[in-house]
Parts: sequence; structure tokens; C-alpha cells
Amino acid sequence: MNSSGELLQSDWVTSRSFQLLRLDLSFIGYCVLGGRWSSALERGIQSILFTEDEVEYRDFCRKYGYDEGDKAAWRKWTNKKCDILALWSHIWYNGDIFVADDNHFHKPAKKLKLIELGAGKILRPLEVVEMLDC
Repeated sequence: MNSSGELLQSDWVTSRSFQLLRLDLSFIGYCVLGGRWSSALERGIQSILFTEDEVEYRDFCRKYGYDEGDKAAWRKWTNKKCDILALWSHIWYNGDIFVADDNHFHKPAKKLKLIELGAGKILRPLEVVEMLDC
């Protein structure tokens, strides 16, 4: 989505793809059940972007000392998990360009590993606008 709120082509493609089912995060009818390969991809993205030992919310809370009922902790974990699921969907459905402004996608070492995992190009919104010559 650009600064005017208009959908970019990559937003449209991602919005038409299904995400890996995660209870409390997914919408029934817009997700797919995980299996060996799909879960391995999720763990691969998780280990690159964050750490592998906080895949589940309870593990995240235990690692950082949060109470599982803490809404702020839930929002932090959910933000991370949504980033992972968005990139999972992009890779799983063979997207060409992943558009994200979050810095953790653009750290050089992480970005290279994500590209090797199948992410294709990872660009910031303004880079996409420049590339499309809008």
C-alpha cells in the first residue's frame, strides 16, 4: 500500500494468497493447514528474522519474562508472527516482490538469507514506486 492508501500490485497478490493456519491469528477460509514442508518454511523464516525458540506465544513469554495474559506482550509476538506469516505466504505462492518497510526485512545478512529461502526481491514501498516509475 502506498502513502495515499492505494493498493500496490504486490498487496493485491498477497491479499489473494492464503496464509498458514495459526490459531488466534488466521481467518477460517483464508488459511491452509500446515504440514511438514509448510511448517519447516515457517520455522526457517522465524529463525532468520527473529529466533527459533519463540515460535509459540508461551515460548516468547518464557524467553522474555512476560506474563501470558499481558496484552502488550501478545501484540509484540503477534506483530512478529504476522511478519513471518506474510513472508511465508509470499514464498509459498512464489511471489516476485515482497514489499515491507520493517527494518528487520532489510538488514543485509537477514535479507540475503530470506532471498536464498525463496523470497525473491524484498523492497521498501518507495523502492517499488521508483521501480514502477510512478
